Amino acid sequence: MKTRYLTVAGLAILSLFILSGCERSVSNTTSTKLASKQEVTLVSNKEVTSLDPSNVIDATSSQLIQNVYEGLYQLNSKNQPVPTGATSLPKITDHGRTYDITLRKSAKWSNGDPVTAQDYIYAWRRGVTAKIAASNLYQYNAVKNAAKIINKKANSSTLGVKALGKYKLRIQLERPTAYFTKQLTTICFKPLDEKYVKQAGSQFAANSSHTIYNGPFKLTKFSGTGTANSWTLVKNNQYWDKKTVKLQKINYQLVKTTGTGVDLFESGKVDQTPIDGQYVKNYQGKKGFNSKPSSTVNYLGYNFKTKTLKNAKLREALSLIINRKSLTSRVLQDGSTQATDIIAKGIFSNPKTRTDFATDADNLTKTDTKKASQLWQQAQKEINKNSLTVKLITFDSGTQRTTAQYIQGQVQKYLPGIKLSLVIQPVSSFIKNAMRGEFGIYLVNWGADYPDPSSLLSLFTSDSGNNWGHYKDSKYDNAVKQANGVDSTNADKRWQDLQQAQKIILKDNGVTPLFFSRLTYLQNPKLKGVQVNTEEGGFNYTKAYLTAK
Repeated sequence: MKTRYLTVAGLAILSLFILSGCERSVSNTTSTKLASKQEVTLVSNKEVTSLDPSNVIDATSSQLIQNVYEGLYQLNSKNQPVPTGATSLPKITDHGRTYDITLRKSAKWSNGDPVTAQDYIYAWRRGVTAKIAASNLYQYNAVKNAAKIINKKANSSTLGVKALGKYKLRIQLERPTAYFTKQLTTICFKPLDEKYVKQAGSQFAANSSHTIYNGPFKLTKFSGTGTANSWTLVKNNQYWDKKTVKLQKINYQLVKTTGTGVDLFESGKVDQTPIDGQYVKNYQGKKGFNSKPSSTVNYLGYNFKTKTLKNAKLREALSLIINRKSLTSRVLQDGSTQATDIIAKGIFSNPKTRTDFATDADNLTKTDTKKASQLWQQAQKEINKNSLTVKLITFDSGTQRTTAQYIQGQVQKYLPGIKLSLVIQPVSSFIKNAMRGEFGIYLVNWGADYPDPSSLLSLFTSDSGNNWGHYKDSKYDNAVKQANGVDSTNADKRWQDLQQAQKIILKDNGVTPLFFSRLTYLQNPKLKGVQVNTEEGGFNYTKAYLTAK
């Protein structure tokens, strides 16, 4: 759902309305002329759920955070970390357990305060102890003593991070973690201005007036989650690399209907808009059409605290009635591809053989309606029920709604006696209800936070805050633990651990993968320099600009 890509709410694609003007040159491209008025309006198709980096799991909020906050590193177009708040990549010693990082002395907060090592220490200590950050806690586990602190067996002061000076940070890990530098690009590892946050108290991140920023933009005119239908980013003149930032203002407007965005694009009022379903089919091959792969997997999760869905035969029957090829090619028609497993192609490859993780996994999901019917009959005897109503919750999105309705139809057709009750909610309500376990089944899309299978497979360990259905299997937990622990520096063993973990959860139908999303949108060729990354929040506008022609 985030890029994280939660991805939970999925990757929010934005539409942009160009306010044109006269011309001036792009500083790094002598042949390109910029519109004099560098102001755009973006249409977000989902609401912002939080401004607190410790608490963000949905893609829309992640994308916003990535444009107003800056951490140590950022992923480039090849999913490799490059320095931003740091001056260089970490100096790694102690056999991979110690990371020394030099901070950029010119980095400042929007109020002029310097960004120091203490700001990172404060933010991470706050993150591992904050109740609101439950869904992100697993992200810190590689850091020394993080797990103990999270489990209230140690004080936050023992977290393996300390300052070696005002602009020098040392991070100590529990064990060598090959992907840790990439993990440092994620939302929850952003810094926070300790002095400001403490002064703001409980009001911190309640709205744009009680938030501080160290990224290329500042947020204004945001009234708060659940109330804001519009908000604005303005260029942060305290940003250390402000010369790179061309856009002066980005106005956001919340518009949830795909057709409305397309109409605005066609009328010339919108220069980028998300498209799905039939719109993708209609615009393929036309000027302005864009389609990019993403790490986002759409899946069903089950409430293992209910007697009915704890039944393995019932879960298997629900998975077997889904024809993923038909769902993607005939129903969604938006470029999505059927999910043969949890990890999409192109996310991770074997460091030695270069074999893609998904290719090596083969097809771990099947369609067999006849077997599903037999399993449902057997399940009825085991749960002592011939009929039942199951509540399926998801968030308000055209793709999610269409997918939920498709599954409802398949259940009605092949599993008579089961009534699927659909509850479609705003993103913020969906997340709250999912975390509370107020569902029988939940439908969600989730993107990898960093380019490694553990980013998604760690969601379903028994101690994960994102394991909303409370799936629990000791063999699965152990396989993920081994991959992230004792086998973290052994490429062959780690590969086997991760593949084994995926096989365990899918054989058990702990979750049911449905399809992998693509980023599909229409964009005016005048909009240049928008960085698209499928891992860390989608669209970054640091280097974006408007051309005059």
